Amino acid sequence: MFLNIFAFLLLAGIAYANLNEGIYGALIVLILSVISGIIAMNFFGPLAMLLIVNQVPWPEFGRYAEGIIFLLLYGGSLLGLRSLFDHFLTERVRFPTNVDRVGAVTIGVLTGIVTIGAFIFACQMMPLNKHFLGWHPRHATLGIGPDAAYLRTMRHLSAQVLEHSSDERTHMPDAREVRDYFYYRRDGKAEED
Repeated sequence: MFLNIFAFLLLAGIAYANLNEGIYGALIVLILSVISGIIAMNFFGPLAMLLIVNQVPWPEFGRYAEGIIFLLLYGGSLLGLRSLFDHFLTERVRFPTNVDRVGAVTIGVLTGIVTIGAFIFACQMMPLNKHFLGWHPRHATLGIGPDAAYLRTMRHLSAQVLEHSSDERTHMPDAREVRDYFYYRRDGKAEED
């Protein structure tokens, strides 16, 4: 319940923020959100293990390391890339006002789904209550399951679009396996509710 409210407010906020950006700015933010997701998915594991092994900054950090590192990588890369693009791409493509606004909100909703999916995925990695904000692995948040959509998108990009080797292996497991792993890891069991 609470997660649906939080996700809806975040989605509405992102869509509204993109209203002033127009289609051009909203599309850039969507692309940068996906790129930030790729960066976070590829580097959160090694960086978290590095910090866990060295017990930095405190011994209890290991329990939260994966989720915190993921959020820092996602947010930091999105902020950095957005600042870089805003600095170098000062001219905007102009569309008719109605087309620009409707398109920006539509693309903003997609950006919101990516961002909400990344946030829910990061929360699943931390030792929070397994029903944090009312989340349950079998119920879709906002009826769309942004965490599963986010993981499927990252798996697709990693396994098919960005993979250049000739072998058939994939870099990421199935989205449901990743989501369920973090959910059931909290209780130390691997069975369904």
